[in-house]
Amino acid sequence: MNKSVNIKGGKLMAKYDGEIYSVEIKNYSKYILIRSTTEEYMLKHINDYGDLFGGEKILYEFKYYTITKCNNMEWIIIKCPNDFPFYNFHNLTAWFDGIQKEDHRPDFIAGIAYQNTDVLDNYYTMLDEENPYGDTFIGVFDDGKKFSIALPDAYIEGGNIRIGYNNMKIIGVSNYLESLELNNEDLRQIDNKECKTVSVEMVFE
Repeated sequence: MNKSVNIKGGKLMAKYDGEIYSVEIKNYSKYILIRSTTEEYMLKHINDYGDLFGGEKILYEFKYYTITKCNNMEWIIIKCPNDFPFYNFHNLTAWFDGIQKEDHRPDFIAGIAYQNTDVLDNYYTMLDEENPYGDTFIGVFDDGKKFSIALPDAYIEGGNIRIGYNNMKIIGVSNYLESLELNNEDLRQIDNKECKTVSVEMVFE
């Protein structure tokens, strides 16, 4: 059983140990949202991620573009390839968080996943700020199921989404994007825009 130790109010709490909910990540359209950074930062980190692991690699092509919303917040929206694995999708999203005091470190990152046939299995996810190790995501499916993902164990077939309580209040990807002053079309229009691309070799995980 996977557990992470979380420190809050001076007490240790064990969580992230709920029932596994398997997903076929190839049946999802996957996006990474990065706020308040530069294109150079994003490109450096996506290439650095490709260099992290040795072994046989696959060339993946990512589409991306920059959008500035009415609150003057600038976002980089990245669409991951259809065959991008569960492990890499979530770990790459976390990788963009960078390290403290790093130049142009984003002030926010998130992952959005649209299930291609069942909208209730759409989900959004973000780093659990209560976890001091920075290796766990929490999120919500559109049907209201809340979950966590322990990133070191995310390589298992079907992923390692564990259903369980978290304190996220917003239900639904559309509502979550609205809270960020974004919308579904901001993501989905990437296929109809003249976007930039970056191709990176990564180990298939």
